[in-house]
Amino acid sequence: MAVFYDLRLVSLAVLMLVSQLDSASAAVRVFGLYARDLTGDPFGNFPDPYVKVWCGSSFGGQTEFHKDNNRPTWSAQFNFPDCKPYENLELEVWDKDLGPYS
Repeated sequence: MAVFYDLRLVSLAVLMLVSQLDSASAAVRVFGLYARDLTGDPFGNFPDPYVKVWCGSSFGGQTEFHKDNNRPTWSAQFNFPDCKPYENLELEVWDKDLGPYS
């Protein structure tokens, strides 16, 4: 169910998903996010990373940002109580100073 649109987001090493299924709905919880070996801007500055999370068109929110950290661990949890089995789970890593992480 996880889809990474940019191969550089492989740095987002661990994504833990817990699905609770019953006959009426599928609930998805995203937690335990961290990244390793993120690079900063072209001037050599460390990144200020944070993550935005969606399930389909439903925006779940974003993590806190970590100033000057290329190995962040985020404490945020995201709950999608009505995520459909065919919907993509999308994670985007952003740099607070630059916008989308690339």
